[in-house]
Amino acid sequence: MRILAIDDDPMILELLQSPMWLGGVYDLTCAASAEEALEIIAAADNPFDAFLVDIVMPGRDGINLCAALRAMPRYTATPIIMITASQAADAMERAFRAGATDFVRKPLDGLDLGARLHVAAMLNASVRRERKARAETDTLRRRAALGYDDSISAGKNGAPVPFLALQNALLELPAGCHALSLFAVRISPVQSLGANTDKDVVKRLHLTGSMLADCCHHANTRLAYAGRGLFVGATPGRRREKMEELLKVSAAALRDIWLEQRLAGSPPDLCPYPISTLGVWTGQSAVQALRAAVAAQPDPRFDTPETLISRMIGA
Repeated sequence: MRILAIDDDPMILELLQSPMWLGGVYDLTCAASAEEALEIIAAADNPFDAFLVDIVMPGRDGINLCAALRAMPRYTATPIIMITASQAADAMERAFRAGATDFVRKPLDGLDLGARLHVAAMLNASVRRERKARAETDTLRRRAALGYDDSISAGKNGAPVPFLALQNALLELPAGCHALSLFAVRISPVQSLGANTDKDVVKRLHLTGSMLADCCHHANTRLAYAGRGLFVGATPGRRREKMEELLKVSAAALRDIWLEQRLAGSPPDLCPYPISTLGVWTGQSAVQALRAAVAAQPDPRFDTPETLISRMIGA
């Protein structure tokens, strides 16, 4: 844990840097004033994990420095432990209002300071885990919402449409039962698209979807993008798309596209599978089956073609 200690008393800083104190356990940096601390922070490549700040210092005091640290985006939740020799309650009240996490009193007690820093380390680790989880969730949420634009250049079967468009087409079928087969093609995992930005993800999804539409054997097959790297298809009539053949043809075509477009990384793995063995549907029941298939998708970060097939069709 990287700690920045700020105190105008050189004896305190010398004590903290000794091998028997923080210098023997933590990566410690010291500053003799608030101004020096701000210069160190501005020049640091990596953020500090905790601060030890003396309240009473000449010039800018510790409470003012605490408020300045909290105004920095990277230090909004970093533990700040105030050091004080005062018994005045109002000083600590002002420090807490400025954003202080905890405080220790002079003369310093090694066990007390060590315990408070241990709690600060756990707090900092918890904040980091939360930020990482939130960032991953936000990324998945954005990419789960990525859809298709109807203006994408169509192949022989037409490019995939948004999932809602396919549902509407099925619901508009005449009343009664219709010969229809439903299937899905999963990019597994969706992170294998190998893109760093949402724009790149969309591009790769568009290329993959248009290629899949071209690889469908039956010209009247309708393909839609349902989010999270999942394409769903509906083929009217008694004929069905052959999943083994679709996998073989599409995998080869996708490798060619990756080479032609000079895309970084390897093309993603594709996993075609039937949504159901039923061959006769009403428009409403077909939409319900498609929605259930989409809702049953595992977390796109961890699924594989093998586990996906096992979960979806009970193989």
